[in-house]
Amino acid sequence: MDRAAVAAGLKDRVDDPNKVRQARTPFCGPAAFIRALAIDKPDAYVQAAIDLFNTGKATIGALKIEPGSVVRGARMPDNINHADWLMLSSLRDSSNALLTAADNWWGGVEGPTLPGELAGWFKAAGYTSVANNACPKTKALDVNALQILDANVYLASKHHVVMFIDSDVLDEDDQDDMLSAWPNHWVTLLAPIAHGSTVSFTNPIAMLIAHWGLTVTIPVNAAKPLQTVHFLNKFYGYVAAKS
Repeated sequence: MDRAAVAAGLKDRVDDPNKVRQARTPFCGPAAFIRALAIDKPDAYVQAAIDLFNTGKATIGALKIEPGSVVRGARMPDNINHADWLMLSSLRDSSNALLTAADNWWGGVEGPTLPGELAGWFKAAGYTSVANNACPKTKALDVNALQILDANVYLASKHHVVMFIDSDVLDEDDQDDMLSAWPNHWVTLLAPIAHGSTVSFTNPIAMLIAHWGLTVTIPVNAAKPLQTVHFLNKFYGYVAAKS
């Protein structure tokens, strides 16, 4: 990594935290956390990056970040910002007990983030209100429907709401199928979920999210509405956190 490139990346992300982007790595969970950190605790975010670059370890509140030697010596993947690679790979690897995040950039078991890990990072970093209402297993659709209402309540009370989804819902060709084996993506809710006057399975649903360094809508094509039931089938809850 290049020191000047790291510094420039940090400045860009303090100016616009939505630029945090995992590129072609499975670090969407760390990206959602670091985006929130850059918004709420920019000094802690920058200091952690400086410490990681200079010493290979950092502390944010009670959150200790110390990637293993394999990650510290690994080749940085193409098309990822130096600041993002430094923070995201280090954070992800610090939570791996047996496997290293350097083993497989493209989605091995050492890369994805479980709900308890994401909630734990927020708590350790000093967030005073953290709710983990995400689960990697399929839940009843009526349970998911209630969680949409709860997610909007948390968003209105200034929490970051990070949703666990099946990324197929972001593909207009796959958004309407009723098949979902597991969640594989974390996205941050930016505006209240629009679901009509009631959470009816047949009503259209829409929302604004942040992911991949972008702000996008679900559904991705406004000309192709998404029924609530099809979103609920690919929605696995959320983690909410407030500093």
